[in-house]
Amino acid sequence: MEIDERDRSEDTEEIITLDGKDLKLCSVEEYIRSTGCAVSTYCITFQAVAPETNRIGSLQTFRSQVCELAYGRFCLNCLARPLGETKKNIKLTDDILDAGMELDFILREYCDSKLPLEEDPFNDDTGRFYVLDKSQIEDNAWILLYLELVVARSFRNHITHGLTSLKILKVAMEIPRSPGVSVNMGLDAYDATFYISYKDFCKARVGKEVDRIALVRRILDPQLEILRLGGYTLSSQTIKPSNTMDAGSF
Repeated sequence: MEIDERDRSEDTEEIITLDGKDLKLCSVEEYIRSTGCAVSTYCITFQAVAPETNRIGSLQTFRSQVCELAYGRFCLNCLARPLGETKKNIKLTDDILDAGMELDFILREYCDSKLPLEEDPFNDDTGRFYVLDKSQIEDNAWILLYLELVVARSFRNHITHGLTSLKILKVAMEIPRSPGVSVNMGLDAYDATFYISYKDFCKARVGKEVDRIALVRRILDPQLEILRLGGYTLSSQTIKPSNTMDAGSF
C-alpha cells in the first residue's frame, strides 16, 4: 500500500453532498492507494464543513473508499461515511449482492462502449434530454468535478498539465431508467447520464480537438449508499449538428 499524508487546506472549493447537504472540502488528512493489482483501491480520510457554518469547530471527518472497476478507464464505485459511524444494518441477501454486481456490469459496459453520439443531446425535441441552464451549472459544483475526473482518467498520461484549461460550455442530462435502479427525477436522479460540452485548451492533451464532449454515467444505490461513476470523452465532431433548442424542464 502507498500511504501519503498531506494537508490540502488550500483546496476549499470542492463540494460534496451527504443526505442532501452541501459540504465544503477543507483538507485531506490521509491518502492510501493499493498497489500490486491492475486496478486500484483508494482510501481517503478528509475533513469537510457546511458552507453556511465554515467554522473550525464544525469540521467533520469522513473516510471514503474508491474502487476502480476496470483497468485504464474512468469506472469507479465510491462510498463515504463520517469517521466512526457504524455501517447500516443491512442484511446482504443474494438479491442485493446480485443487484450490485449487475450495476457494476452496466457501468463497465457503458464505459467500454465509447460510441459516437447518434443524437445531439443539446438540441433535441424528443424529450429524451434535459438541457441545464447556466445557473444550474454554476450552482452545482459537482458537474465540474465530474468533468475533471473523466478528463484526468481518460488522459492519465497528461495529468501533469493540470485541469485549469477546461471550460464548460453546455450540459445536458438523460435518465436511462435501467432495470433494478430506483427512478428519481431531477438533477439528483439515481441513474443519469450527463453530457458535458467543453473546451480543453491544453494542446499537449487533445491536440487541435479543443472542442470536446464528456459523457459521465452516474448510478447511485440508495440502499447500500454506493455511488458509481464512469464515462469517457469524445471530440465534438462526433455530434450531429441540429437546430438550437432552449433549455428544457424536468
